[in-house]
Amino acid sequence: MPLRIFPNLPRAAFRRYAPVLVLALWYLVLCAFTRLTLWWAFGQDAQVGARSLLWIMPAGLIADVVACIGTTDIVLGEVDR
Repeated sequence: MPLRIFPNLPRAAFRRYAPVLVLALWYLVLCAFTRLTLWWAFGQDAQVGARSLLWIMPAGLIADVVACIGTTDIVLGEVDR
């Protein structure tokens, strides 16, 4: 039988960081929607085809995750001053 020292640790950690995770998820969804809307409004006139969107969306998602991680550190107070 495996030794379980902290059986509720994942659940407790999720409860503690749930608001930050929800905000991060909403941020990523909003950024993806904004990127798609901007492409729809201006990309076709600028001759940016739908094929380009196949690399724009993942690249934007990576950039948004990096920005979200930086913001999360500030929100949680883990930034050294």
